[in-house]
Amino acid sequence: MGRYGRQITRHDMEQTKISHPEEYYENIFNMYKDKNENDDMYYFYNIGKKITLPKNIDDGVFDYFNVLDTLPLTTVSYQVYGTIHLWWLLLLCNDIQNSLKLLTPGSVIKVIKKEYLSTILKSLKNRE
Repeated sequence: MGRYGRQITRHDMEQTKISHPEEYYENIFNMYKDKNENDDMYYFYNIGKKITLPKNIDDGVFDYFNVLDTLPLTTVSYQVYGTIHLWWLLLLCNDIQNSLKLLTPGSVIKVIKKEYLSTILKSLKNRE
């Protein structure tokens, strides 16, 4: 285990199954297909799509997480949601510009409550 994975046991890892592929950042983007001049099929993402949370989200959708140690977003994602794959959602909720910068002890970040997670993920996927 890495430095930040010390709090995660092997049992935790075995119990955590990726049951929601919409958690993956790349799945927020629609996949398109096209043919080139040789009629070869290829697939691509619209990586120019900007993902933002709507400004009018009710405050009741959010909860707050107190950062007690120097942590990457992936570890906080695991602690809050049980998966490392929602790091990007924490980034959006808190207007964090650098996803590689570690969160510092004493920080308080906004997180989407678990009961609203599926709805938020679906709405992000369906926005164009």
